[in-house]
Amino acid sequence: MPKTLFLVWICTEIICRFAVASSKEWNVSSVSSRILSETEERRSIFQLGHMIRCQTGCDPLRYKRYGCFCGFKGAGKPVDNIDNCCLDHDWCYARLGCPPVMLYVLRYTWLCRKPGSAQCTGGNYANHVANNCAFQLCECDRLFAKCVSRYACPQKKAICWSNPLIAVTNILSSLS
Repeated sequence: MPKTLFLVWICTEIICRFAVASSKEWNVSSVSSRILSETEERRSIFQLGHMIRCQTGCDPLRYKRYGCFCGFKGAGKPVDNIDNCCLDHDWCYARLGCPPVMLYVLRYTWLCRKPGSAQCTGGNYANHVANNCAFQLCECDRLFAKCVSRYACPQKKAICWSNPLIAVTNILSSLS
């Protein structure tokens, strides 16, 4: 077994065991084998990127570390409408009612019907909890992509002046 695949397997087992503690309906063996059999597939963060491209035509990296809430651990006051979309996306994830660890391992299925039209189609998990969470995760991402599609693609990073730590991160990421 290649080293990378072994590390994915170890992490998956740990994550799934944690999810079991959070949800009695979660079936560790079926989920871990499904995740391992699809290591070529992209996880939800990459799916979000593809959905953004489908819905907006923009490079999804334009939104990375944009403003106060487009990125990991947002805080401060939203700088504009795009940043408000990111804040809404954070709240959508927070309201899912799924074990938090699932946000990082579940893949969902969706279709780009035509440019500007993403549609969630559900999950491919045998477990009801996983399917429900996958669909909800997809809907959060779809609503985010739809929200940012109302605005022009960002040409530069917005700076989060209300949070100095995030402002430094914004500035440093715009230099690279």
